Amino acid sequence: MKRIFKLIVVSSFIALSACGGGSSDNPAPQIKPQVSPQKNQSVQFFIAAHPDDIQLFMAKNAQFYIQHKNKNVFILTTAGDGGHEINLSRYSPFSKTFWATRLLAYEKSIHYWNNNQNNIQEKTLEFNQHLLPRRQFGENIVMYNFLLPDGNMQGNGFPTTNFQSLEKLYHGNIKMISSIDQKNKYTKQDFIETLAQIIKYEAGEKEISFNIAEDNLYINQKDHSDHIMTSLLVQDVSQKLNNCMLTNKYTEYVNRAKPINMSSSEYDQHQKMWNVLNSVLVEYKYVNPYARDPHLVWLGKQYISSNTVVNCKNVQEKLAQSLP
Repeated sequence: MKRIFKLIVVSSFIALSACGGGSSDNPAPQIKPQVSPQKNQSVQFFIAAHPDDIQLFMAKNAQFYIQHKNKNVFILTTAGDGGHEINLSRYSPFSKTFWATRLLAYEKSIHYWNNNQNNIQEKTLEFNQHLLPRRQFGENIVMYNFLLPDGNMQGNGFPTTNFQSLEKLYHGNIKMISSIDQKNKYTKQDFIETLAQIIKYEAGEKEISFNIAEDNLYINQKDHSDHIMTSLLVQDVSQKLNNCMLTNKYTEYVNRAKPINMSSSEYDQHQKMWNVLNSVLVEYKYVNPYARDPHLVWLGKQYISSNTVVNCKNVQEKLAQSLP
């Protein structure tokens, strides 16, 4: 039986409504270390549902680990299409689909964290009989995307993708879910095994840190269905692994009501990164540059609500180091 040690820190919250989904050429200065990682001994996994979740809710840790040269693997479960058309019609006023634009913005924001030292390498790998692109940026950034349909806030799905969702898959209301490019189909167990194989491939026997959404809806009230289901699926995957694992869970939409807890320089970096991401959405005319951005309420905030350590010897040290 795996030995599990858990530390929980709960912050105050209030109910909130969910929100939907100027570029800077200056390099991102390194933020003050939160944890001093041992290079080449651990792998950070940032696993989220949509192409801005990591940027909004895990930014401080993501930037830190990118700039301190640990291996970082970014995995998205959905395309974040938000119910928009999957393929542009001949009459569309847009030059790129919403989901493709969001993914481009997502990548550019990570390039910003990496000071645009891109050196992009791409190859297609087979995991559990599914072919998935693996994109590597520089020496220490790897990206995967399952391109599953956005499940909508309550997990009901959208008509553009036949009302599919991770929540329906997770609870057995649908037997399979298809990627929006129609290249892959997954049952629940099939998806879990595929994700497990990716993690094993990238981490080997090294220590793992998972960065995922908090699935306790008392702590992380009214979060998006895709966020919660992605978190639960990662936790199911962790049961298949024997690595030393630290899991950090982050509160997300509920942070709207919480105070800024980054330093002034970290807050500045968060804003600059978001400007890079948002500028792509402006460029492709999905965002009005003159309208107030509803995402600004989450900038300058990163809250880790709980930490779980499994299969590790230095448990207390890991728990003490991992809190913000």
